[in-house]
Amino acid sequence: MIGRFLFGERGSVSVQGILLLGTFVLVLAFVAEFGSLRAKTLRLQSAFDRAALAATGAIDGVALADRGELRLDAAAAEAVAREYLAANLEPLEGSIPGLTASRVAIAAQVGVSSASVRSVTLSGVVDLPNGLLAIVGVGPTTTHRIESQSVLEGP
Repeated sequence: MIGRFLFGERGSVSVQGILLLGTFVLVLAFVAEFGSLRAKTLRLQSAFDRAALAATGAIDGVALADRGELRLDAAAAEAVAREYLAANLEPLEGSIPGLTASRVAIAAQVGVSSASVRSVTLSGVVDLPNGLLAIVGVGPTTTHRIESQSVLEGP
């Protein structure tokens, strides 16, 4: 009876199937983890893009009225960028643990150029928590640098 159990081939495919299923589930979990990180990064990028675009609407009315120059009001553009960034990040606070919209908006770098290329550049660093990646030694968070630029075009 024991010899038949040890040397028999019955059930050997089941063992291979279980091993393959375990490997498949593990690969699927990592694909889901990377997809989730990518989706969060794209949502953050979208928030930065919308804030930079809104900030290019801060036109210096005095320069436009007096000299006919289309220029950006640097202080107003920075304020608008930070305000819009915080507003756009607020809905993400629940889906990204540890994300505080106001803290990201305050820490963001805002560059306003009124030279020949009138633009607003907005950049920031956000740490996103890792799930399975933390288990394999990547670390508890992954740092993502996000940058967006919007150019004001006109005469």
